[in-house]
Amino acid sequence: MSNDSEQKPGSVKRRRIVQWNTEAENGGPSAKAPKKKLKKTTIFMGVGILIAITIIFFIPIPDSQNGVQDDDGKATQETLDGSPLNTGTAKYRFVSRERIDRFKAEAVSAINVVKKLTDEHEVLLQTLLMIETNFDRANQLIDSGNYPQAMELFDSITDSVEEFKKLIALKEQANARYDDFLVLIEENEKIRMFAPFEYEIAVNFGIEGRNAYETGRFSEAFNAFTAAIAAMKEMEDQILTSLSRMELKGKKALTSGYKSKAVEIFEEILNLQPDNELALRNLTRTQTIDQVHPLLSKAKALEKRGDLEEALIAFEEAFDIDSYSIKAQQGKYRLAKTIKDNKYSQLIAYGESAIDDKLWDEAIGYYETASKVYPDLQDPKDAIAKTREMKRQAMISAALNKAHNYERAYDWYKARDAYQEVLDIESGHEEATEGLVNAGKLVRSILRFENFLELAQEKTVKGEFQEAIYDFNEAMALKPNYLPLGDNARRLQKILKEQSQPVEIVFTSDGSTWVSVSGYKMFGKFKGEYTESFLPGNYRVVGRRKGYQDILFEVRVRSGRQLPVINVVCNERI
Repeated sequence: MSNDSEQKPGSVKRRRIVQWNTEAENGGPSAKAPKKKLKKTTIFMGVGILIAITIIFFIPIPDSQNGVQDDDGKATQETLDGSPLNTGTAKYRFVSRERIDRFKAEAVSAINVVKKLTDEHEVLLQTLLMIETNFDRANQLIDSGNYPQAMELFDSITDSVEEFKKLIALKEQANARYDDFLVLIEENEKIRMFAPFEYEIAVNFGIEGRNAYETGRFSEAFNAFTAAIAAMKEMEDQILTSLSRMELKGKKALTSGYKSKAVEIFEEILNLQPDNELALRNLTRTQTIDQVHPLLSKAKALEKRGDLEEALIAFEEAFDIDSYSIKAQQGKYRLAKTIKDNKYSQLIAYGESAIDDKLWDEAIGYYETASKVYPDLQDPKDAIAKTREMKRQAMISAALNKAHNYERAYDWYKARDAYQEVLDIESGHEEATEGLVNAGKLVRSILRFENFLELAQEKTVKGEFQEAIYDFNEAMALKPNYLPLGDNARRLQKILKEQSQPVEIVFTSDGSTWVSVSGYKMFGKFKGEYTESFLPGNYRVVGRRKGYQDILFEVRVRSGRQLPVINVVCNERI
């Protein structure tokens, strides 16, 4: 075949075929130049094609003048219009020139399509030559007037073209699969010694596929190349296993601090696989092994001693130098997690201890810090909620205890405040609600008691003893039995008791003056003396006489104090 780089514009792209011969490596007879053998084969095949064409052209074609023989060997007569008769199927009888031209145009179009798809493969060229030969025969049949046979031949050409397209597609598939196989051969050339058996199997499949491809058995070629690729994949797996073992030895030397041994192994891998990224990376890592290995040893010793913080620092330094170091990476994250776990466990323990001491806020603080250490954990969140509930219940219990103590001390004001404190924590608390109502009633009762007592005191000072006595008695009716009477109340009680006795007062008048005590009693007119008993208090004595000036004066009646005779006479004329 010609070189791909010299293709003309519009020509079909050709595949470059890499020739290989397993016998050539061993100096066998088939190692001789394969190209000369291919040229000889092509010449013989070309001669055969020419002979076939010559035979086809010299096959006699029935002439329309001689007629067409029927099944009995007799010649049939032409139709009345001069068209040749067809003894084939009904599909090709009574064919017009217009119809045969349409079939011919379709055949020409189909042949032009496959000409563009056909390359220099001998089998394809032979097939295309046979199609074109049939096309020429059909044209000869048209020229001789045998339209039915020409149409049937054109129809068969169209079918042949479709089959030819399928053959070309199979050939392209086989060729693409062959290229994939050659790529694998080239990629694994240097390292095939790691899996010689698999390599030999793959090459044999490739030879088998190439033979089938050259002889036009494209489907068999495709299957053989597929099997060859599968064998190459198995070879690659074997090679990867071998390289992995070498790499594992190199990593072991690297982590153990054996720099020269690690360099030797990774350089060997790169000699076999220059683009092996893992070996390139590990070879680079060997340059820092003198720094990393001492840090890892130090970190391990510190961790063993229990100095986790310092060990973590050493692992982090090693990791900063060699981020691909598994030991540094694992140590860094392991210790970070261990320190984190220890901190979390310590915070939880502190929280539980604070709960035992009923230090609710401290416990909640520890649990909140623990929740920040592991935000996704539900346990510290549950502990916070539980502790808050315990704190709430403790506060309720403490407030109730205060309320009960205040009640026992008859301190209803403070008891009421304590019950209100419970309700501020838990609205609707049954005992607190009931206690608040009862304490409120008692507080209101005491307030009324104190109010009446205060009124009695004020009225006593004013000399309104009878009203003061009424208020004092109301206060005594409201006073709880447990509540002692204060000194001031006792003095008031004594005063009011003294001022509860009546005092006699003597009045004199002239018999013409109307005498009365405002708001108390009308004495009327009397002459001489008039004696009346009065309860202690302040009274207004009024005297009235027609045509005279009214008289009005206040009389303060006190128990234990004798008043002089009171003369009530109106003697000033108006």
